[in-house]
Amino acid sequence: RSPWEILSLVLTFYLPSQLLRACGMKNESVQQAFREKIALCTLIGVLMAMVGFLIFGFNDLVCTK
Repeated sequence: RSPWEILSLVLTFYLPSQLLRACGMKNESVQQAFREKIALCTLIGVLMAMVGFLIFGFNDLVCTK
């Protein structure tokens, strides 16, 4: 498995294969594609939170009033 596949499995640990099968994703490749999509959205969300902190929170943390 590639590092991206392993990372997507780690980031979607809360979505077991049985749940994905119950939601209609019977094929393993479809499940992996869904996991990769969720992993990508998670990474984008974390990066957005970090940028938001740098823009709004870091200034209040470093600069005293």
